[in-house]
Amino acid sequence: MTKKITSFLLCICIAFSMSLTANAQSVYPKTISEAVRITDGIGELVTDFFGLLSIRFNYPDCQHLYEIPDIDKNYVPQGYCYIDSMDLFVVTSYSADDDNSIVSLVSSNGERIKTVKLLYEDGSNCKAHVGGVADIGDSLIISSGKSVRRLKINDVLNAEDYSYVKYCGQFKTDMQASYVCSYKDKLFVGQFYSFTLNGSYDTPAEQRIYTPDGKRNYAMCEEYDFSNLDKVFSDGAGVPEFVISMPNSVQGIAFDGETFVTSSSATIMNASKIRYYKLGETEYVFNMNGNDVPLYFITEKMAQKTVKVPPMSEGIDYCDGKVTGIFESGAKKFPVVAVKTPYICVFD
Repeated sequence: MTKKITSFLLCICIAFSMSLTANAQSVYPKTISEAVRITDGIGELVTDFFGLLSIRFNYPDCQHLYEIPDIDKNYVPQGYCYIDSMDLFVVTSYSADDDNSIVSLVSSNGERIKTVKLLYEDGSNCKAHVGGVADIGDSLIISSGKSVRRLKINDVLNAEDYSYVKYCGQFKTDMQASYVCSYKDKLFVGQFYSFTLNGSYDTPAEQRIYTPDGKRNYAMCEEYDFSNLDKVFSDGAGVPEFVISMPNSVQGIAFDGETFVTSSSATIMNASKIRYYKLGETEYVFNMNGNDVPLYFITEKMAQKTVKVPPMSEGIDYCDGKVTGIFESGAKKFPVVAVKTPYICVFD
């Protein structure tokens, strides 16, 4: 009888343990409480403040290539990519004068080839804060708000300089689309997070999670299959193939099939950082709007290499095997910056 009771109790314990494990798996990843987020945010503000005591003006690992186009016309550069097949640099900028946002093309010798002003699909003016830009197939994919939009490259090339060109499709994302990058037919799109007292850069609460090693990440990046552009933009939304839990203050990303690179900046005075990562394997999943997808993690501590570059770095991309990128610090909107960098640059 005693053995039966012992066996019965053991079965209950095992069942209870399995239940706890199942619940732990179902609720993973663990989200971060608002109190912890605020505490982290205040710590971030204090760190940024004391970082002003160590301002630097020399960045030997950042080499100037070409001047960012239209930066003297009160536009603020945000997105950047390099089109390998055309040997062209692309820069997206929003207007500080409430004009339309623009796309500028630059040749491999630094000559500005074309600038166009953006219109929405219905022909209305696009004055939005355009974010990142990436090239896939015959199109540029530009992020803004909670979506990315499609712009045909030939529509830009065939337009008159400084004329208007319409987007030809919209794809909604699961978050604020702050930056994008592409690798072959894959599109990465992610959200910038930095703590502010007014919550202007807040991210969805369910996407603020603890990493397996106990770090705290407050943003995410999604990866989509964009191999069939017509279908993607006809559907208008879709399920990501996987998501990446991201650290704070990421302004741009680049991927070459092996190395994942982030551009991080948050103040007009402190150095930006270009960090290099390997994604590796994952055993985790994340429920993104009802769909379970693989979940990867990167944290600042996981970086295999970190390069300090001038303040206010934005979009980045690979060009001839090296990471290149732009800064918004050269814009007229920011008259006081530790180091003004109105250039497309290469980072060593």
